[in-house]
Amino acid sequence: MQRAGKIRLIGLSNVSLGQLRRAQAVARIVSVQNEYNRGLLTSEPVLEACEADGLAFIPWSPLGEGLRDSVYELRSLLARSPVILAIPGTSSVAHLEENMQAVLA
Repeated sequence: MQRAGKIRLIGLSNVSLGQLRRAQAVARIVSVQNEYNRGLLTSEPVLEACEADGLAFIPWSPLGEGLRDSVYELRSLLARSPVILAIPGTSSVAHLEENMQAVLA
């Protein structure tokens, strides 16, 4: 599909390191979206590969169970790696403003 011009960039979701490497063998991958937060680090090898290869890593459920301070959680993730692009969900303007404190403060 990429060669046919139907898609420009390819990202993967919910992949292991082995699956990422197999995909990279046949196409240029630009991003990975896996579940990742400070309480669930099972994608750490994938994140490390993304760092080494210059791929964006987009953690889903970046706040985990949401039991901790979301600003602290987001800051911790963003400080962990320059390739992390955290996209936390929000249910209100107040929650959005709280999440923005993680990057603006």
